[in-house]
Amino acid sequence: MIWLPLLALVAGAPAQDALADLPDPQAPVSAEFVVRPLREVLDRLGQQMHVKLTAEKAIENELIVLVCQSKPRLEVLRRLASHFDWKWQKDGGEYRLVLPPEQLQAERRLARQLLVEPVERLQKHMKQLLEESDQYSVEDAIAKSDELLGELVNAQRNGADSDTSNRAEANYRRVELRYNLFSRIAVRCLLSLGRDRAAAFGETGRVVFSSKPTPRQLPLPSEAMQDVRQLLEMLYIGAQDKAGRQVDLRGYVPRQLWLVEDSIYDAERILASHPNDLIVRVALSLDTRPRVTATGKVDIVSQDGILLARHHIGVEAPFEIKPVREVPAEFNVPFGDSPFLTYIAKDVVEEGFEAGKFWQKGNPADPLEDHGRMLAEISRLTGVPVIADAYDGLGQGMPSALGAKTCGEILQQATSKSWLPVWKWAYDGEWLSLRFEEWPLVRSSNVDRESLFRLRDRFLEKGQLDLNDLAPVFAGSEQTFGFYRSTTGRRSVNAFLALWAAVPPNLRMNALQTGRLRYGDLPPSARERFNALLYEGNASFLARKQDIYEDEHLSFLDRIYQQFPELEPPRAYQPGLPDDEVTQFRPISALPEDSLYFLVGEFPGVLVFSQTGHLDWDNITMLSAISDHLVQFYGLTARYVPATIREYAIVLRAGPMTKYVKIETCRFDPNAKPGTWMDMPKSLRDKIEEARRRREGRG
Repeated sequence: MIWLPLLALVAGAPAQDALADLPDPQAPVSAEFVVRPLREVLDRLGQQMHVKLTAEKAIENELIVLVCQSKPRLEVLRRLASHFDWKWQKDGGEYRLVLPPEQLQAERRLARQLLVEPVERLQKHMKQLLEESDQYSVEDAIAKSDELLGELVNAQRNGADSDTSNRAEANYRRVELRYNLFSRIAVRCLLSLGRDRAAAFGETGRVVFSSKPTPRQLPLPSEAMQDVRQLLEMLYIGAQDKAGRQVDLRGYVPRQLWLVEDSIYDAERILASHPNDLIVRVALSLDTRPRVTATGKVDIVSQDGILLARHHIGVEAPFEIKPVREVPAEFNVPFGDSPFLTYIAKDVVEEGFEAGKFWQKGNPADPLEDHGRMLAEISRLTGVPVIADAYDGLGQGMPSALGAKTCGEILQQATSKSWLPVWKWAYDGEWLSLRFEEWPLVRSSNVDRESLFRLRDRFLEKGQLDLNDLAPVFAGSEQTFGFYRSTTGRRSVNAFLALWAAVPPNLRMNALQTGRLRYGDLPPSARERFNALLYEGNASFLARKQDIYEDEHLSFLDRIYQQFPELEPPRAYQPGLPDDEVTQFRPISALPEDSLYFLVGEFPGVLVFSQTGHLDWDNITMLSAISDHLVQFYGLTARYVPATIREYAIVLRAGPMTKYVKIETCRFDPNAKPGTWMDMPKSLRDKIEEARRRREGRG
């Protein structure tokens, strides 16, 4: 994954024409902008230089880290443009930064490549495994699979290094692909995706193939049809066996038959069906973190919409460890006089340490500021000027580089997280430059900062936020910054928030009062977003009651189960189960009666301002598990406020499909002074102790 823009455009490059007549170009300028919008950076630099510096609207809110001491003003302005591939234009006495059309096109191409890249990596790996699996006979593959599965389990259980685990997993998948027809069909579907389809899969995270495709499905690839015919034959044999009839294996190995039998839901309907009447369907969902995986299901469905067989499948690319890059000698500088860097490296609070200033009412500090402060401190100690972008994907709160001893080691560790997108850095002997590695994908999803600060102040003033507050700010965002949270997947939550932001206020109020929002009542713009949520593929289930140890939360779950019993965690399927693949029975769009339902529950907990600058909260059930380890979770200097956890259970029903989205916020007394854990009310700590006893009793 490449960023670095155009390293040829360094300080010694020829001047851009627009800056040719910049007054006093070699006059020194100093700057320390730690995650500030470009318009502010240019305004303050312009005041220093006594010239007018502006940016076009498309880029004026880009977040910038710029730290330098006594650098020539021309060099600083050139660097600001070249780092982001922008250009300076001059209009009268005004110097203006613009995003050139050709650069915008280049960004779009790179964004598309970033969407395609994980899919192609998965395709390359699975193509190799499929080709290698064909070297085995079915019998040999089955004989070897138990041994290789044992090696894989042992490698994972014993914490083997990534190379050993990857090798063990690839060895098992290689032989399993030879006899598992469900997986073979799914892999062939995955391999059939060209670049355009792969980009769409990377963007939406879902694709569906079918032997009888609807408008929102793709046809099964011809390469899969031989495996499909063989699978249907095996299903018929498996259904005979499952129905207790005489079985002729017809040369199949019993292991293959067991695999099929475990996936059959309705043996009698399979036996009564003609193969040409059945629908064979593959639905895949993509996840790229922490590993690139495609999970899903292979379904056999009757023409009248009954699910006859379902097999869950999963394929994944090897886990890639990002190489740790050696940093130049200029960064081999100890950081002993920086409390901030000391905490990043040692997780020890020293005098002068402060994080999370964003959570102080009225403070202009950005929630990403602590990442920028790390770079500013490195620049201060090494004397190396720094320029960087800043995107919400960096996440709120402190970066971490435990065990680091020098500025270089902090830079090295904080920018090499294998499981997260991070900054990519470069050093040309003059400047340290950093760009977020997925910036073309996320640059449009940064939360508007003016809206974010207003939301922060409202939260601290009123002590609560609701869906109407959250939706306009966070629809499309990669981060929540602690204002809300969910366990039902970012795509689903984003789709819901985008929908809610488009719903007229009177319909929102009515929906929360009546508990229902109908598709047929929505205006056209909101209908489009309802469909985006409908076809977003992640399904989620409620928490299990046996995992909850607090009465108010249990009562809320009972209410949801009573109204939506199908949301209970997966149970044994019965014959006659209706198909639940939405692209099958809603081939184009939702229908007027398709609806969102709303249930709201509240239960006790705490709001936490953690030592690392995060805002968090936990309910009684979670606190009962961690109350002895609060320092490990939130830090020695964390402060707590009693709170009420508010959970929105949002359920979408369309025909036989039910989808659950959870959004959690909290409510607290804004006049309460955050205190230590021992300052929390005894009644709250008693509830936590009671939940702990219940947990231990069930254990």
